[in-house]
Amino acid sequence: MVSNVIAAIASRYDTDNNTGLVVRGLHNVSETYLDNAKSIGHQVMHNPSMDTLHALILLTWWELKMDRPASFRSYAASMMRMGMDLGLTDQDSLMMLHEKERVRRRSAWEVAYRLNGAVTPYDR
Repeated sequence: MVSNVIAAIASRYDTDNNTGLVVRGLHNVSETYLDNAKSIGHQVMHNPSMDTLHALILLTWWELKMDRPASFRSYAASMMRMGMDLGLTDQDSLMMLHEKERVRRRSAWEVAYRLNGAVTPYDR
């Protein structure tokens, strides 16, 4: 899922005519990767993982940048739910992890929390 979101974002900015992406239309290629990521997301959403959370963070951010408010709000809610399902708001659980993993998870939660903060102003 995460690789498809990254490819969707990157393909929008490809300037190398040798890749063939320009011929197919960068927007079309980007949307294809994005659709693939969303399809995979629907299949794995019920099984929370840090990789899926990272993909949701990127997908949520991309929907915000592409000015798709309904999709942005939906993915932001999914991102927050997954973070909670992973125990990222439970300090006791986090304290049982090794420091490196604890920092990784706190960093992911901070990014998700800040991105979710854009929901309210975006609704205005």
